[in-house]
Amino acid sequence: EGNIFRGIYPQSLELVLEIFASGLMRELIDSGIFIETEITDLQLTGFSLVLKHKRITGSTPTTWTSSMLRDAALTILEVNEICNKYGYELKDSHPFNVSFDNNKAKWIDFGSIG
Repeated sequence: EGNIFRGIYPQSLELVLEIFASGLMRELIDSGIFIETEITDLQLTGFSLVLKHKRITGSTPTTWTSSMLRDAALTILEVNEICNKYGYELKDSHPFNVSFDNNKAKWIDFGSIG
């Protein structure tokens, strides 16, 4: 249906709920630099929560132009700056965690926020 689903393990449930409750996800999504992500009511054995991400047709850094690499780097910095405002940071920042959606760089790795 054009979405990607991510299971959240029980040990990460509290952190994920805090990230959503803090307003961090809303700001990242509203700013257009993070893929649309929401908590679902889906149940999946072994997971406490399931997130739904909008699927985007991505590309890899090996195919990007120099201006795309620049946009990706600036997106990583902007995502981390917004995370810092809420007391979080990116733990795994590299270009493979960025993809382009309609020529807009977007962070796609929810699991690297901590």
